[in-house]
Amino acid sequence: MINRAGVNTEFVNVPLIPLILLLVAGCALFREIRHAVVGYNSESWDRVSGVVEAIQFHRSSDSDGRDLFFPKIRYRYVYRGKRFSSQTVSFNDLSVGSYGEVMRPWTGVVAGSEIAVRVNPNNPRQSVLLPGYKASGYFVMALLAFVLAFILVEFRTEFGL
Repeated sequence: MINRAGVNTEFVNVPLIPLILLLVAGCALFREIRHAVVGYNSESWDRVSGVVEAIQFHRSSDSDGRDLFFPKIRYRYVYRGKRFSSQTVSFNDLSVGSYGEVMRPWTGVVAGSEIAVRVNPNNPRQSVLLPGYKASGYFVMALLAFVLAFILVEFRTEFGL
């Protein structure tokens, strides 16, 4: 419906909270799908040697108070004669697991260590240390898709569907 000022007032009736949830869940789902595609493609990227510039392990806590650990690694590499630097370790969520599980792939890795790097041949600025995408990410995508579907079904009349 258009009011006297020429403004469409039908959109004003859409509840704000479900609209925000829809946008957040949609963006999160898009991000996960992108990570899955890029992670899958990274398995076939070119392999080069790189050098670790810095390595740290950070700790955070989840909502249940469990400690989560994740690596932060800065590395450099040369690809087709050009130097690049990156911090992308994986396209998966690496913060799941105990300190020992997270540390396992990095045992003995220190600043100055040589490390295997996968480089996107179409965009050499894009690289990763642990290529691929874990199945646990697909669970996250399914959950986000369910949330999106629930919001759309629950508020279909408010959204004009």
